[in-house]
Amino acid sequence: MQKPSLTSAELDLVFESITDDAIFALDTTGRVTMWNVGAERVFEHSADEIAGQSAALLFTPEDRARGAHEEELRTAERVGRASDERFHVRKDGTRFFASGVMFPTVSGGSRHSSTPTQRSKSG
Repeated sequence: MQKPSLTSAELDLVFESITDDAIFALDTTGRVTMWNVGAERVFEHSADEIAGQSAALLFTPEDRARGAHEEELRTAERVGRASDERFHVRKDGTRFFASGVMFPTVSGGSRHSSTPTQRSKSG
């Protein structure tokens, strides 16, 4: 039995129709190349603002200092996915707790999805 496949236009429609979860793509250096409506809602950066920026902006200063964003990229490439549950940072600097998964794409970049969870902002 052959797996059904989606066209690029159908995938784009799915990508943009998800509004409760942040879904975005990164290039091989960790810079944002795609940003869905859910990511705008969750992180409060517009697609135009975040395009080309390092995904490190979405991590807490503590996680950036220890290289967590880079480690996730390496893990996703090495084992096929990198899951996390951690605090992230919105455009206004507030923190929120989210579960996420990063996985490599065929183009060599990666795709990440974050789902905010109910937890204190004191991370």
